[in-house]
Amino acid sequence: MKKNVVLMSILAISFLYLLSGLADGKLVICVLIFCAFIFSVHLFFSSMHYDGRMFIGKTVEGKKLFSLELKGDPEELESKDVIIFKVTSNQD
Repeated sequence: MKKNVVLMSILAISFLYLLSGLADGKLVICVLIFCAFIFSVHLFFSSMHYDGRMFIGKTVEGKKLFSLELKGDPEELESKDVIIFKVTSNQD
């Protein structure tokens, strides 16, 4: 995730730098950098996929309770290499 943010920042700064002095072939380079930036943003947001949620709460006795909720069929987990859960904390 951090690599995507760094890449998007570098592309945005490069785009603004080239945009400030448009001359000769810089316009073509500027358009290519802009396209790479848009593609990076698309990849960043499309990679934010969760397979379910993890709830963190407390029991009546005060112990921590971890509960997993899957979005899809549990049988599909066998075919996956990575499973991502969004963590939700229930603070009372």
